[in-house]
Amino acid sequence: MPDIGVLEVGLITLILWAALRPLLRALRPEAPRGLFPGLLAIAALVTWTAVAARRPPIIEAEIANRPARVEAGGYVSSGACRECHPREHGSWHATYHRTMTQVATPDTVIPALDGAPIVVGGARYELRRRGDDVTVTMPDPAFRGPPASAPRVERRLVMTTGSHHEQDFWFEDGGDRAVSHLPIVYRIAERRWLPNGATFLQPPPHPDAALATDHGGWNRNCIQCHATAGRPRFGDDGVVRTEVGELGIACEACHGPAAEHVAANRDPRRRYALHRARRSEDVGDPTIVNPRRLSPERASEVCGQCHMVSTVTSPAAFPEWNAHGPAFRPGARLADTRDVLPSDRPELAGFVDGRFWSDGVVRVTGRELHGVQGSPCAQHGPLSCLSCHDMHQRHDDRRAPSAWADDQLAPHALGDDGCIQCHAAVAADVPAHTHHAAGSPGSACYDCHMPYTAWGLLKAIRSHQIESPSVATTLASGRPNACNLCHLDRPLAWAAERLEAWYGSPMPALGDEDRTLAAGVRWLVAGDAGQRALVAWSMGWAPARSAAGRPDDAWMVPLLAQALDDPYDAVRFVAARTLAARADVALGDYDFLAAAAVRGATRDAVVAAADARARPADAGAAVLHDQAGRLDRAALATLLAARDQRPVVLKE
Repeated sequence: MPDIGVLEVGLITLILWAALRPLLRALRPEAPRGLFPGLLAIAALVTWTAVAARRPPIIEAEIANRPARVEAGGYVSSGACRECHPREHGSWHATYHRTMTQVATPDTVIPALDGAPIVVGGARYELRRRGDDVTVTMPDPAFRGPPASAPRVERRLVMTTGSHHEQDFWFEDGGDRAVSHLPIVYRIAERRWLPNGATFLQPPPHPDAALATDHGGWNRNCIQCHATAGRPRFGDDGVVRTEVGELGIACEACHGPAAEHVAANRDPRRRYALHRARRSEDVGDPTIVNPRRLSPERASEVCGQCHMVSTVTSPAAFPEWNAHGPAFRPGARLADTRDVLPSDRPELAGFVDGRFWSDGVVRVTGRELHGVQGSPCAQHGPLSCLSCHDMHQRHDDRRAPSAWADDQLAPHALGDDGCIQCHAAVAADVPAHTHHAAGSPGSACYDCHMPYTAWGLLKAIRSHQIESPSVATTLASGRPNACNLCHLDRPLAWAAERLEAWYGSPMPALGDEDRTLAAGVRWLVAGDAGQRALVAWSMGWAPARSAAGRPDDAWMVPLLAQALDDPYDAVRFVAARTLAARADVALGDYDFLAAAAVRGATRDAVVAAADARARPADAGAAVLHDQAGRLDRAALATLLAARDQRPVVLKE
């Protein structure tokens, strides 16, 4: 029986209303105010319920155009948890974990579905609602040539990925469950569509590849962390039969398959006995995994199944993974079923590149467990991911669920309490330890010990490698240290001298530029693309803007302007965002994806405007300004000529 749409519902409602009118007229003299609209609403509700009941149920096992949700291997989906755990289910439902991957519907797709042209990279797309479906009209993905010359086709969008910073889309393509990636991505805060390649930090792609589609990529790669109990199931016959326990990161991703738990707890006597036991002693239910009852290492590895760089233990393990999905289960040792990287396997060298700094510290977002495990607080103490993060919002957390869901930090982890609870000596006299005023960013534990040295989603991310600032480490790895990421106008020697005086850190060997040129300036102008992006972001970070003032931070403007014409899309994007947030800069209609000549014109205009309002107080050779407070173009050209031009691909 075909589905009934909104028009049909309205027609049936009107028929019901007409049938009820004689009764309503008879009641009208004494009818209370609001009765008639209420009865009309009831009629509409009854109609809609009847219509919904006529719609045939979706049988996931019969789905042919996207990964199907199939209960197997003991996985029963989050719906089985709701009845007994409504509060936990409700808080999980508010998270971005749940919406990591969803079936594409008018309710889950964030951008407008009005068919308005979306022009990206010379190609035109249109999103429309078709009943309960969403379609995209686009250049034929099978066409090999300029997108503007391609014949236009309409495809049904079947899945979405992401709902926090950006949203990606997957369309049916090929007649099986392998889905293709729509080559444009919707940035939520900016309300803007971008080419997929522009959302990553990587060299600019060839124009012919910029809008290429990725067929089957979700089934091969994204499924590992963007779904629960994913089974790729690429067949020898060429047919893809991908299954998942659930789309998104659901209850069983962290608690393990719950079929045994659900079956055992159907008995109310067992539930009562467990409840009494929990009141008298700290016991759990052996039929399910509760990460908070695991050791810190095992608890963190529940998160690490996704938030870590790892792969199958050997090529021989791929067939099993393809058929049945990851072998890891919460509570187990991750290294027993995954090869945790960096690895000694030479064939994985390329897999490691672009994910780590040269000293082994993670350089990209979403892989935080490496940092946690490399921290003294975990190696010699009880630190785990759950020391700072709550997977379910606490009943006494007064934040709105949306505020908590932003990063799922526990209330005590919003400030220094998460650190000083274990460091009582520091807590007794914070300024004596930090050499900064109490309450200032320089006295914030995170800012010194977890600086913004990772990258992802077009922004800087805090490192989860808890460590002390070290200029020697910066020199060896290129990874910016916390002191110079905040005091962007100071040379490395300035930081090294203070670390030696305050903490006894050995003075490393320093070159002339290390003593005379601000580290932030060198990273922004001459660093590799990853360093340039981090500093362009940091120049918009309030603590750094305050700490690096001379006496204000106007010196940053002409240097940031150079990044408006950077070869890398991501660097231009973040530099423009930083400059656009300033009251003293006018970017006009600058577009980071515009032609080089247009970008260069904006760069020159911003520099000229900055020079026109320069003041002697802004002067400083360390930040490439002359004594009049204007940009020293000769010094800038020399530094640009020394730029690290090695290609950088940060693999988020």
